[in-house]
Amino acid sequence: MTKRLIILFTIILAYEMSAQSQEKWNLKANIGTNYAVTDALFKENRTYTKNYNWYPGITFGANLSYNVFSWLSLESGINFERIRTGYKMGIYGQSGTFNLNYSKNYLNVPLLLQLRTSSHFGIFGGSGYHWNLSQLVGLEKSLEWNEWLITGGFFVNMGKLRTSLSYTQGTSEKSYIYISRSRNVSISVSYTLWEK
Repeated sequence: MTKRLIILFTIILAYEMSAQSQEKWNLKANIGTNYAVTDALFKENRTYTKNYNWYPGITFGANLSYNVFSWLSLESGINFERIRTGYKMGIYGQSGTFNLNYSKNYLNVPLLLQLRTSSHFGIFGGSGYHWNLSQLVGLEKSLEWNEWLITGGFFVNMGKLRTSLSYTQGTSEKSYIYISRSRNVSISVSYTLWEK
C-alpha cells in the first residue's frame, strides 16, 4: 500500500512539474501603505491606553518567488517599512492623559507560502522578521522593537500587476510601558520586473 502511494505521489508531482506554464522564478517590485492597528490596553492596573489616531505609513521593496507547482509558490524579499501610530495614555490614580506617538523605520524580511486559487486570485501566509532602523530615545531604549512577525492575506493578479491586502502581527509585547503587540494592515501594488 505504501509503495502504491509513493508511486501515485511521484506521478502527480511529475505531472504538476511538467504542466507548469509559468516561469519558475519571479522578481517583483512593490509599494504600498500601511496602518498600525491600536487598541485599548489595560495591564496590571498601572496604565491604560486608548485609540488616538491612525497615521498612514509606507512600505516598498522587492520580493523573489519560486513556483513549486502551478498553484503553489514560496516568496521572500527585502522591504522597507515606515510604521506610524499614536496612543492616548493615562496612569491610574492620576488625572489627565498624554499622547504617545511614534514613527519607526523597519527592514522587513518575509518568508511566505502562496496558494493560487485561480488564475487571478490567491491567498498567502507565513512569517518574517523586522529590524528597527530608527534611533531610539528615552523610554524607547528599554523596549524591544525587533521582532518576529506572523502575516496573512490575499492577492489579485492582473497581468504583471498584483494588488495585495495583508494583516501582520508581531509576537512580542512592549511591556515596559504597556504598548500592545504591533499589528498593521497593508495594501500594496507590485509589478513583475523579471521572470525565468
